Amino acid sequence: MRKTKWISRLGCLGLCVSLMSQPVLLSFAEGSTAGGSSLAGISTVLDDYFNKSEKAEESITEFVTTETKARGISVYNNLAISKVEEYVNVRKGPSTEDDIMGKIYDQCGATILSTTTQEDGDWYHILSGNVDGYVKAEFFVTGLEARDYAKANGNMYLQINVDGINIRKEANTDCDILTVLSDGKDCRVIGEEGNFWQVRLKDGKTGYASKEFTDVYINCDTAITLEEEKAIQEELARQAREEAERRERERLAAEKASREAAEAAWLEYVRESEAQREAEEAAWLAYVRESEAQREAEEAAWAAYVAEQEAQAAWEAEQARLAAWEAEQARIAAEQAAWEQVEWEEDPVDDGQYYEPIYSNNAARNAIVEYCYSKLGCDYVWAAEGPYAFDCSGLVKKAYEQVGISLIHQSGYQGREGVYTSLENAQPGDILWKQGHVGIYVGNGLCIHASTYGVGVIVSGLYDVGWDHARNLLG
Repeated sequence: MRKTKWISRLGCLGLCVSLMSQPVLLSFAEGSTAGGSSLAGISTVLDDYFNKSEKAEESITEFVTTETKARGISVYNNLAISKVEEYVNVRKGPSTEDDIMGKIYDQCGATILSTTTQEDGDWYHILSGNVDGYVKAEFFVTGLEARDYAKANGNMYLQINVDGINIRKEANTDCDILTVLSDGKDCRVIGEEGNFWQVRLKDGKTGYASKEFTDVYINCDTAITLEEEKAIQEELARQAREEAERRERERLAAEKASREAAEAAWLEYVRESEAQREAEEAAWLAYVRESEAQREAEEAAWAAYVAEQEAQAAWEAEQARLAAWEAEQARIAAEQAAWEQVEWEEDPVDDGQYYEPIYSNNAARNAIVEYCYSKLGCDYVWAAEGPYAFDCSGLVKKAYEQVGISLIHQSGYQGREGVYTSLENAQPGDILWKQGHVGIYVGNGLCIHASTYGVGVIVSGLYDVGWDHARNLLG
């Protein structure tokens, strides 16, 4: 809770409050003892200053500094710096039973006004900041030890007595100059070497300053009164409240910004979703129109194909009828010629695999399965739907026509009809679908489908084609 600064000053040694605004220069002689001749000497210097009217316009610090140097008075012998774990109480008298006047924390500066010896040891009467009271001497370091303790803890600073001094790399005047300083308030004294102070600059570099043009002063915190401590605590509490209020305002502002950002993001998402939905609907309508146009083109092509096939079939039928009539005439002639010599032979055995249709209690399913079996071996022709050639969706379409169900001649449409069914739960007569292809499940782990060019209508294993799922239109 060290909030006030203590700068070792001449005014403290003389108990003159008016001198509390100037730092003491610690380049004095070191011969006096605490509470002894240095106090008397400084008091005499102050009396001389105030009694000489011709000095009224002269700086009191300059006057006292000059006089104390000339008389060999040392401020070290009255300088005390606290050396404690945290703080020690300053009391009204030299006893732990006396009232507490304030607190002095570690590395705080004080002026020793006198020394009192008690049964429990020496007590210093000190002045530090606004605290005037007593502390046991064991909690302080004094004299040169105080100077060294201040220097070791970074509390000693350079006092520049000319317009500017050179800070050199080494403790001599023949080496390079690091920089030139006119103000030493940010220049800490960390040691000395011969006629040079060793200093640490604001940028962290170490250099040397001549003692000829400089002095040093100690800048420490001071003790605080109980009233000051209370005021500091109240100020800290006020700052803590303000900080808490500031953080709460920031939190609320952040929450508001986050909420507004989330709402904006949601609105943007809704707008994008609506735009995407409209685009998808437009794309679907375009797809439907294209599909309808394709279907109409396929139907026209199919009608032309059917007409061509019917004409071809009529001609072929007539040729077949003539060939059959000629064959029948030849057979009759042969039979009549060799009636007695006929040798009966057994019908040849069909080595091809035959699959027996699986019948169920559903007449519609049986009709679809029987129709598919009846078309085994038919050619594959794109857009064909029988009676002698099929594509995949044409076979399915014609099969379902056997039970009065009309389907669009297109695998994508057929794959969306009815109810989705897994392959494991497929029943005979269900449509089997995968991307770009359809077929009919005929039971017993088999399916019939119009495969592709050069293959035609065939029987395959249910899991050999790569079906995705089945569609149940028959309940």
